[in-house]
Amino acid sequence: MSSPTDLERQMKRAIRIKINDTVEKHCKGCTIYTANYKEYGQTAAQSKCTAECEVGKELSALGQLLLAGKESKDENEEELSPQNKVVTKVVGEQLNREKYLELRGTLTDRRIAEQYNMTPQKLIQKKKKWGITVGKRNAALPQEGKGEQPKLTIQKR
Repeated sequence: MSSPTDLERQMKRAIRIKINDTVEKHCKGCTIYTANYKEYGQTAAQSKCTAECEVGKELSALGQLLLAGKESKDENEEELSPQNKVVTKVVGEQLNREKYLELRGTLTDRRIAEQYNMTPQKLIQKKKKWGITVGKRNAALPQEGKGEQPKLTIQKR
């Protein structure tokens, strides 16, 4: 006879298989998810699926079964480091260049993206559109003279 842990593993495996089959059958190529993803980003698109779609609700319930019994993180654990500030979602407000420049001094790009319910990739696209350098830490300055070489001046003695 199987021990309880073996039974639990088998049950969780069956749940994962059910989730994969459901995603393959119903979610691959979903035009509603794709449209929401393009407009709002991954996090918001997934939230809409779990809130509005029957298949999404079923997948969410199956996911909760997989997480049952796992310990959650201590809420105070994230507040210890300024790098891990708790982020509150900004509802109905769009991120603009000025707001980004204001926030970047205190939050990482990842946290800013989370706050405005977008993916980090979406934030990178916005930064490029605003003319803010991408790929360098804390370089939120406009890209001026891109491609030009700096001019050297020689002083005569």
